[in-house]
Amino acid sequence: MYNEDQKLEYISFEATNSRTLTRYFNRIAPREEFYDKDIADMSEEELKESLLSLNIRSITSKGHLISLIRAYINWCIENKKTENKNVAYNIKPEDIDSKHAIKIQMLRSPEQIRYILNTVYNPDIYKYTNRAIQNKLVFWLIYCGLRITELSSLKKTDINYDKKIVINPVNRNAHYDINDEVVFLWERQTKQTYIEKGGVHNKNDVYYYELIENDFLFRPIKGNNTDTERKYSVSLLASIIIVIFRDYYEQTSEKLRISPENIRLSGAFYKLYLREINGEQITPDMMIVVLGLTPSSDSDLRLLTRKYFIDYEEWKSAFNYS
Repeated sequence: MYNEDQKLEYISFEATNSRTLTRYFNRIAPREEFYDKDIADMSEEELKESLLSLNIRSITSKGHLISLIRAYINWCIENKKTENKNVAYNIKPEDIDSKHAIKIQMLRSPEQIRYILNTVYNPDIYKYTNRAIQNKLVFWLIYCGLRITELSSLKKTDINYDKKIVINPVNRNAHYDINDEVVFLWERQTKQTYIEKGGVHNKNDVYYYELIENDFLFRPIKGNNTDTERKYSVSLLASIIIVIFRDYYEQTSEKLRISPENIRLSGAFYKLYLREINGEQITPDMMIVVLGLTPSSDSDLRLLTRKYFIDYEEWKSAFNYS
């Protein structure tokens, strides 16, 4: 929960909605962290985008949320917690468009990924730079189905070049189809001995940092650490995605707020769509395999499957695949 002391003070004041407020404050916290400000201090555009990120579909629920946010900002103003105006009064339930939320939080197709990566890493400049190869490979592997937490455990040998599949390093029975781009990037990544920093984006000289030599696909900078079996940290892998979308926004002014998990889900939904248009019926078992679901019980399995069926249909509708 962002600005936790202030939020808890308000929750104590507004005890009748304490559970609902706690849930929404926790859900909206990532956007507050992104903007580095409390929702009471956000501009109208920032607040609207933050509400969109919650992906609330019911008009009634949207209206209820806006009322809660208005009341919270009023309390902040009255108690001198903010000097901002209550911009929530300018936002209506219909402004929180679920399709818009999906379009800024999900990906449509592999073609969109190619456009994003070619925009950020102009092929004429970056095609064979090690950082571009590494970052593009991270993005593509997540889209192919690997979780961000699994990437750091990938080894150079976790690939079958003939079958064009990557083997999950955590669950060896799971594998993911890859395209020629991923094969090319993987081959280049295995041969890397250094990584560049600086250069085109900040206009400074390029610096070269030696990488640890071990069996992992993604290897950290050697530095002064003598542990040669270190993995690339998950947080640094996640930051690669943040940097890609930040640089994409700087070059296009198009704001995309797509988490690693939503990149993975976008890839899974696109696979399901291709199977559907080829005449296959999307079944719960297919959904479980493609999404890599591992529920703890049968009841969880049913709930998850139902949820992702709804999410899949909404993804199709948002991108006009229906």
